[in-house]
Order: sequence, then C-alpha cells, then structure tokens
Amino acid sequence: MPTADADRLRELLNQAGGHHRLSVRASNCLKAAKIRTIGTSSAKRTNELDSYKNFGKKSLDDQERLTELKGLSLGMDVPGRSPAAPSKTISKGAPMNSQ
Repeated sequence: MPTADADRLRELLNQAGGHHRLSVRASNCLKAAKIRTIGTSSAKRTNELDSYKNFGKKSLDDQERLTELKGLSLGMDVPGRSPAAPSKTISKGAPMNSQ
C-alpha cells in the first residue's frame, strides 16, 4: 500500500515541468525534447540534458535550480522509468522536428 510520502512524490513527478520558471531557451529545448513533466526532467542526467540542441550551461543551471527547489535532483531514479529504457534525445545540431 503506497504511503502518503510516495503519493506526494508521484504527484510532484507527474506535474507539468514548470517551463514557465525557466529561461525561454531552456523551456523551448525541453519542449522540443518532449520533456513535459518534472519526473521526466528529473530522471535526465546532466550529460543527457546537455546533449539537446541549444541546451547550454545557463539552461542546465536553470533546470538544476528548478529541480532542487522541488526537493529533487537531476539524474534521480524516478519510479516507473527503467534505467535501461532508451532515452530519445535530440543531439546538438540535429533538427528539432520530430518524426
């Protein structure tokens, strides 16, 4: 049976990503990468985020700050996301349109 803390964590991880609290560039990069929730962005490691087109040091700093404000960290183990699951990334210089 899930605990109240687990329920709160699940609710937090499923919240919209808070892109409005990020710079326009960071927000656009996350949208292009189809990162929509706090859980999805928290599960990403810094090198994964850095691989997105136009996602540089300032964007990474913004994302780390926002994640820490929520009491989370980048690269954390997020329930429901298998570490072995492939992560679809948009590499630097790649077109941002999806297939």
